[in-house]
Amino acid sequence: MQHMLSTGKERSSFSELLRAEMEILESFTSAADGTKMKTGFNLAKLTLGRNDKSDELPKQAAEMLRQVAPVFFFDKADKPQRRLDFNFNPNVPMELAQEIYDFRHFINYALEASNFTLPGRTVQAGESWEARPPVSLNHVDGHMLFELVLKCKYEGIRTRSGNREALVTFEGLLKSRDPKTEMRGDVAGKFTFDPTQRIINSVHLKIHTMAIPTIHSRVT
Repeated sequence: MQHMLSTGKERSSFSELLRAEMEILESFTSAADGTKMKTGFNLAKLTLGRNDKSDELPKQAAEMLRQVAPVFFFDKADKPQRRLDFNFNPNVPMELAQEIYDFRHFINYALEASNFTLPGRTVQAGESWEARPPVSLNHVDGHMLFELVLKCKYEGIRTRSGNREALVTFEGLLKSRDPKTEMRGDVAGKFTFDPTQRIINSVHLKIHTMAIPTIHSRVT
């Protein structure tokens, strides 16, 4: 499968912008406990901005990002279970490697957050169901696991570029899986579902919280 992804973060108090736009390639193979999804990055455009100035990173950075594309594992119910990340060898300067890892982190976030659970039954326009996609984010206390607790609402069928697609809107909360962490965030967006191929073909979401940067992601 192939997708176009645009994801980034904004931290207004520090005047920082991180943005990644690229083509995502996905290949699926069977695994012992479910499915293995290998990703590939292509045509990457990486932008780093500070203090109202944005610069596109050199092609070398985009090529390096391709070397550390992650692998995702799903159980037999197609729910995300774990992720395999790759690291650079020690010869890569630490500052450059960390910059690439920052981009990869938000790409991973966008892909994880795009794994919505469908209701598994016929629904009518106006009906709702709950979805809880797991996501991992860098928090002030370190790398932490969260989930999006969402109410999804089926809005109906529409036609775009000659193709029929189901439109689903959603809203809810970002919630830590650690009961000791009180941080929460607001989440809202929409996704479309191809009823013929039976796949989610686009996701657009926004998450906002005071503890981490505001994040925008679009996968099509």
